[in-house]
Amino acid sequence: MMLPVRLRALLRAGITALCLLPLARTAPVAAQAAEPGDDCVVRLIAPYLSGPADDIARLVDLQDSTARTSWVLRRAGQPYEVRACMASPVLESLARSLGTPARTSMFEVLPASILVVGNSAYPRDWNDGVLWGGRGLNTALSGGVSFRVGPLSGALAPVLAWQSNSDFDMQADTGTSQLRFRHPFYGTSIDAPQRFGADAFSRVDPGQSYVRLDAGPFGAGISTQNIRWGPARRNPVVLSGTAPGFPHAFIEMSRPVDIWIGDLEAQLFWGRLEESEYFDDDPDNDHRMLAGLLIAFQPHVFDGLVIGFGRMESFTWWPDLSLSEVLLRPYKGLSENPQGRELGDNQLISAFFRWSDAPWGMDVYGEWAREDHWGDLAGLFRNPDSSQGFTIGLQKLVSTGDNLLRIATEVTHLADALPGLYAGRPGHIKFYTNSSVPQGHTHLGQYLGAPIGTGAESQWLGVDLFWNAGRTSLSVERARYESEAYMEQYAPVLGATGRDAEVSIRGGHLAAAGPFAAHVEIGWSLRRNRMLLGLDDFAAGGLQRRDNNWQLRAVMRWTPHRESAR
Repeated sequence: MMLPVRLRALLRAGITALCLLPLARTAPVAAQAAEPGDDCVVRLIAPYLSGPADDIARLVDLQDSTARTSWVLRRAGQPYEVRACMASPVLESLARSLGTPARTSMFEVLPASILVVGNSAYPRDWNDGVLWGGRGLNTALSGGVSFRVGPLSGALAPVLAWQSNSDFDMQADTGTSQLRFRHPFYGTSIDAPQRFGADAFSRVDPGQSYVRLDAGPFGAGISTQNIRWGPARRNPVVLSGTAPGFPHAFIEMSRPVDIWIGDLEAQLFWGRLEESEYFDDDPDNDHRMLAGLLIAFQPHVFDGLVIGFGRMESFTWWPDLSLSEVLLRPYKGLSENPQGRELGDNQLISAFFRWSDAPWGMDVYGEWAREDHWGDLAGLFRNPDSSQGFTIGLQKLVSTGDNLLRIATEVTHLADALPGLYAGRPGHIKFYTNSSVPQGHTHLGQYLGAPIGTGAESQWLGVDLFWNAGRTSLSVERARYESEAYMEQYAPVLGATGRDAEVSIRGGHLAAAGPFAAHVEIGWSLRRNRMLLGLDDFAAGGLQRRDNNWQLRAVMRWTPHRESAR
């Protein structure tokens, strides 16, 4: 049951008037069309949480004024069902080109994709799952089959990845041990290697595979899919698509449930994380437990608004762990265990929102998170920014004749506001790092959260033109890395002149023809003082280090039986 239409309209109009902001939402081209039929619905399967299918599905949903998806809890490899006919023609055309036909049998062949990531000078890893974007050319092949028998469904969707892992200058020891590749500043409190060994390597991973049972609005199962929490497009703070998916069991809502005042969405999961071989020589701590709870709420009074909360905890998977500890420990003793010191765990909390019907027709979103919670309210009031991270962003669609223009921006910050002041303070924790769980918030050596990593920040601005030839994109980004390490070690001598900072320009195009689609992006980055290399020489009067990195990211996709998708 929903609130009365008149009450909803009055509340919405009153708050809008107080904000003094006109509601000038760009009307979907097909918004006045008759009620759509089955041929309007398009299924989009996204093997990567930051790929073209994921992006197009969200934009179609944004233009559909009568159906809103929260977009804060996503699983890679599962279909998005969007009403393409409610979007503008150029967006509908792309959605149908990337779409898969409706399931007509027990088994279904999934789209096959080849991902190629190349870097000329140094690694640049960005929401690519199993694939690590090291120096050189790196490729990943994904595909598989899915099935459905009544309420039981699943998929076998493995990924085969090969990384050339070419050599580059590192801030590391000169020894021969594998440990020389670990993180140079926080190598004992985070498992985030600079490089994954000295040679090329390959990996076969279960990828986006799962088995689940759905009953009404609820679902449960086991999976190795990538999970994304929150509405961010590029830098989700707590869970992103950067690391490989981890094996986990879950209980979640298959769809939002109407609780009269709004729609509720929730998820519980219990997973197993693995350490890389470049962190330490202790075989007893190679695995960790990761448990998460997410709740999202869409109030009926505000169209397109979703607010939510997430909590995550990890701890070492000791051989004598009981089933009750695995299931219940993450959700008890929170206030008695700030910063995980008593139980030896790592805790993260997250709050987020998305308003897809914001003033001026914008899609506005944000996520705030904290690495370990405060012990009491006084601690929160004193240092709310300690070990915090946040992402804020927006996107706006504008019709330009027969074409569509998108303007988007996203800002992420994962460092304390005053890291120099907090440096050395007992209990101070850098984002994603932890002393009780030394591997930090990682899986197989890659970040579970934002790909920019601990102590980093990013400001990104992008423009996309959707036209009859596909989607053409241009973006610029400024990023700064390892802020807290710099403030602790070099700021007293160099001030702000020696920071690790990067500016990037990228351009790309997405096109589709028949069962085939391709997205190619080429970029160039100028990075100064990468990983703080050469700062000792710079302090003595030398030149700053400069690295130029050319980047390639290409996705080629084949959709089976494309001719039946309309």
